[in-house]
Amino acid sequence: MSHVLSTNLALIHPRLFTTLLLLDPVIQLSPPALGFGTDPPGGVNYTVHKDDFFPSRDDAAKFVSKSPMFKKFDPRVVQLMIQYGFRDLPTALYPDVESAEPATSKAVTYTTSKHQESLIQIRENFNARDKQGRVKINRRTHADMDPLAAFIPLYRPEPRSTFLRLPTLRPSVLFLLGKQTFLSLDEMREGIKMTGSGVGGSGGIPEGRVKEDMMLKHGHVSLPSCPFC
Repeated sequence: MSHVLSTNLALIHPRLFTTLLLLDPVIQLSPPALGFGTDPPGGVNYTVHKDDFFPSRDDAAKFVSKSPMFKKFDPRVVQLMIQYGFRDLPTALYPDVESAEPATSKAVTYTTSKHQESLIQIRENFNARDKQGRVKINRRTHADMDPLAAFIPLYRPEPRSTFLRLPTLRPSVLFLLGKQTFLSLDEMREGIKMTGSGVGGSGGIPEGRVKEDMMLKHGHVSLPSCPFC
């Protein structure tokens, strides 16, 4: 979602950036099954069910060092993850865990709990319809919900709202898409066509301000420099 956030920042402050480089951005109308589904495989499913208890910080460090995802990171980033990405027990989720001795061998869990991480990834939308199936959005809790997409039980507001605002994007944009992506390439390309083409926009493709390139060997979760994007 980082590229969606940077795009929205450019929409809020049109002169802040001169250029955006978007790696397989989640800017489309339809929710991708891998990211929004509740059944495996899926990012949310993995987050909810992943192990979040480690007998010691050394065990946590071994887990991080063996993770295929972290192998793509700079070693300095991995060390910072080991240092700050875990906290000693007990915590609110593990209040009764007795820490091992010596102090350097305390059991640890993630600094950000997996429950909070799942809420960061996706929001619930279980009450957007009444008993007759009619849309009834609670504007106090779900003001960012698109009424046309109220049938989606789990959602993120940014992909649809950002897609619809692409014509007003002022910075030039290079879209780097992954051939193996689980996102909808057709929808992303429709967004690329209209990027910058509206009032206040850059001029878009006709004026050479928006371009697309394809990474043939990569997908959304296997980008060479941005495994989360």
